[in-house]
Amino acid sequence: MGPPAAPAEAHRGATPRSPRPSDQSLRIALLGGFRLLDRDRHIPIPGGSERLLAFVALRGHPDKRIVVATALWPDVPERRAYASLRSAVARLDHISRKRTPRGSHRAVSG
Repeated sequence: MGPPAAPAEAHRGATPRSPRPSDQSLRIALLGGFRLLDRDRHIPIPGGSERLLAFVALRGHPDKRIVVATALWPDVPERRAYASLRSAVARLDHISRKRTPRGSHRAVSG
């Protein structure tokens, strides 16, 4: 058996960075199916939001909304892809608000 898998950010020649203390509790596992973990506790999220988090994590850089929407929902009209992206972001925002102490949440920008 080979060495343990490298972090996603080490993939494709990126320089790995040490996680900041606030980064250490949340992890995304993609091999064997999507899992969002808070320490070792699974956080269930809807499929569209899973796809969005996985896409952003693997891309490693910001993308325009049109790129994200059409990549994640390629078989629907652009207007519907945008609506699906907005819904996925809103669901993640809701989950984030439930996990974050009051007053420390930053709104998701459009």
